[in-house]
Order: sequence, then C-alpha cells, then structure tokens
Amino acid sequence: MRDELVGYLEELERRAPGGMVGVPTGFPDLDRLTGGLQDGTLIVVAGPTAAGISTFGLTLARMAAIRASVPTLVLSLDLTGGQVIHRLLCAEGSIDSQRLLLGRLDERDWARLTRVLGRVADAPLMIDASPTMTVDAIATACRQLRERIGLGLVIIDEVGLIQPTRPLENPARERGEVARSLKLLARELTVPVVALSRLPEPRRPDRRPMLADLPEGERQAAGLVMLLHRPELDDPWTPRRDEADLILAKHQGGPIDVVTAVFQGRYCRFAPITTRSL
Repeated sequence: MRDELVGYLEELERRAPGGMVGVPTGFPDLDRLTGGLQDGTLIVVAGPTAAGISTFGLTLARMAAIRASVPTLVLSLDLTGGQVIHRLLCAEGSIDSQRLLLGRLDERDWARLTRVLGRVADAPLMIDASPTMTVDAIATACRQLRERIGLGLVIIDEVGLIQPTRPLENPARERGEVARSLKLLARELTVPVVALSRLPEPRRPDRRPMLADLPEGERQAAGLVMLLHRPELDDPWTPRRDEADLILAKHQGGPIDVVTAVFQGRYCRFAPITTRSL
C-alpha cells in the first residue's frame, strides 16, 4: 500500500492546476468532465451510420498529436490511408473537402495547404490503414511503436471490423472478446485506447443513442462510453443544424453528462461550440 500511495502522490504533483491529467481532447467542456483521456482506459466512441464517428476519432487524433504533441497511433480499418490524410489536411487547414477532392483550390486554399503540410508532417502521428487486423496484430504494432518512439494514445476505427483471435459461433461473444482484449491492451500499455463503434439504427421513435444500444461486451469493458448524436440526421428542419451531442453515457471516473459540439462537415471535423464561426 505504501508503494501505491507514493505513486499516487507523485501523480497528484504532476497534475496541471486545471485538472488535466490525461490526453486533451480539444473540447474544454469534455476535458473538464473527464480530465482528458485517461491512461490505461478503454474509451468507446459510438454512433449510428453517418453520425461521424470516424471524423470524431480523427479530431481526437489531430488534437492529441498535432496540437499537444502526444505520440498517437491511428489504426484505420474503415478508411484508407489517403482518406485519412485528406481528412486531416481539411480539418487542420480549414480547407473545403469537396474542393480539395476535385483539385479546385483557389490561392487562399493553396496558402492554407502549404502552411498545414509541415505541421501535419512533423506531428508524432502514425497511421496504419490495414484493411484487416486482429487484436494480436494491433497489440504488436502498439508495442513496437512504443519501443521506437513512445506511445501516448491509440485510436481504432472501428472495433466491429477487428478480427477475433479465436473465431466463435456467436458474433456478440466475438465482439465482447475483442473489447476485453482492447481493455487489457490499454492496461498493459498504460495509454488511453479509443475504440470507435458503429451502432445499429434504433427501432424506436426517439432515435437518440442510448448506452443499451452498445453491445454488452463493449459496455462492460469500457471505462468511458461516449455516444455521438447529431439531431439533424433525424430532423432536417431542426434548429440545431450542425450541432452534435457528445453524450457521456458511462464514466467510471466521474459524472455522466452531455457536451454540445459543432459538426463542420465541409472541413471533416468536430469543434467546440465556441468555434462555430471558424
């Protein structure tokens, strides 16, 4: 117990006055609730199709690696490497995604792209866009990277595409095994592991995602569950267009709550509500 207390007190001394003890997310209201993304924790970010979970995952990666210089590994089983780079450049440079995709950039766009290239290239951000991957392969990649340059954050897009180490007849059990393995990996590496998870469309009038929509194995393994909800996907005439709710549905280390953010689709990013005009 004495050794544990010494380690705990040393951690208290390292904490910032504002209470930031984990990897910053770039969302001040979210960081005030969580203290950042905590080491050794499996964090599940879930949402229905088109909610933008891949975009949110890359927003977390960008804020950690480019803005806070945290060594970050993005394992993208959903997007290709080129798609990841495209979204990062649009988000960091405030460049219209469609114009960049079609090569229709004006002088201001080229100036922004030139400025952002070096910032993205120099960031401690690694991307593995292998289309198929097992938990063992993910663990090996993380360990090798940690030995080479260090590791502060892992983001996996998405958990439903990870192949189980041992195939089971029950898909729900397979997914639960994957989630438990990712939890153990977070504990082993002592870094936050963010697993993106796609939810099925709810069969109820209120389409706002709920914790019960998440597979049981992921609910149990996660230390923090964040659900993405964009009201305009359910009601095109809502006055909350371009807004998104970041619903803290499970939080072992603190309160549950809802944080409002902005979805800036043309720039492939989420942003704090105070930056709506950017």
